[in-house]
Amino acid sequence: MISACKKSSDTGIILNGEAVTGGYLSAYYQKDCSFSIFTYVPNEVVTSQTTQILIVLVLIYLIIVVLALLLSILFSNRFTRPVQEITTYMTGFDGGDYTHMPELHTNTELDQIGHSYNEMLGNIEQLVNEIKLQEKELRTSELNMLISQINPHFLYNTLDTIYMLARMNKEETTMRMIQALSKYLRLCLSKGSDIVSVEDELENVKSYMEIQQIRNVDLFEYEIDCQVNAKENKILKLILQPLVENAVKYGFSEIYEGGYIRIRITEENDVLVLSVYNTGMPMNKDMVEKINGLTHLPISQIKEAFPDKKHGYGVFNILTRLRLKYGDKITYYYETTDASTTCTIKVPKGGEQES
Repeated sequence: MISACKKSSDTGIILNGEAVTGGYLSAYYQKDCSFSIFTYVPNEVVTSQTTQILIVLVLIYLIIVVLALLLSILFSNRFTRPVQEITTYMTGFDGGDYTHMPELHTNTELDQIGHSYNEMLGNIEQLVNEIKLQEKELRTSELNMLISQINPHFLYNTLDTIYMLARMNKEETTMRMIQALSKYLRLCLSKGSDIVSVEDELENVKSYMEIQQIRNVDLFEYEIDCQVNAKENKILKLILQPLVENAVKYGFSEIYEGGYIRIRITEENDVLVLSVYNTGMPMNKDMVEKINGLTHLPISQIKEAFPDKKHGYGVFNILTRLRLKYGDKITYYYETTDASTTCTIKVPKGGEQES
């Protein structure tokens, strides 16, 4: 290799890292002075630098891997922890405790999931309370109905006896009142049935108004306008009588004669429309607004609107029974003028009811 360098005739590098035994050789030749410079680098020097570089690269790689693992664990926990928390709440829910609601603050869509779950629990609790209240109301209604049926034949026979005595004494007014009362009671009992024909309901309210006319002579006149098939159409019983009772009790409370009540029954598509119109003192506008806002509220909230059951109990009774029978398929509202009040009820035709 040295002899090859001697043959060079130009100035410059003649060897550039040539591999030789034990290392690497470089040479530079200066023509003017025929001077050559040789540089020899042992393998140990080269490999030691390379090993240091590899060590540094490996350390950097390990640091990156560790940081990646830590960051992945940190970010995964941020998402998996709320999911695990929601899962724990859901699997641990026993249907009895609705107070344990997760509160998440991740600033992600998981917060919305937690909020939706809490809303679902609240809705379930409200539905459960509604069902419990309805069951209680139904049990109370059934109990009252059973009580009202205790030996009804004895009551009818007693009324018939009183009627015969009044007839013997030619007491026409007493006879009329006993007949009306007997008809009224017969429908009220109605063998435990909640649904009656429109004809029976009208007969019942007519008996009630006849009794009131005997008790309050010249206080009011009434008219019944039925534009549907009264025998075939069915409705919940004892709906019209409380409305007429309110008209007599409140609408005619400040008059002594000249009152007027009109009961009208029409149909719209598959809906029966029942309205009770009365003259006299109109219903208070605040009470009208209050009642008109109750139609589609849960029964528990309807009950809260009449806490003492002294004011508006008739409305509460009617509206509660309508909701128990027809669910949300009813409409109940009042309209007033300066000298009249009209109550309108809309129910499904055919005696349809919630199962």
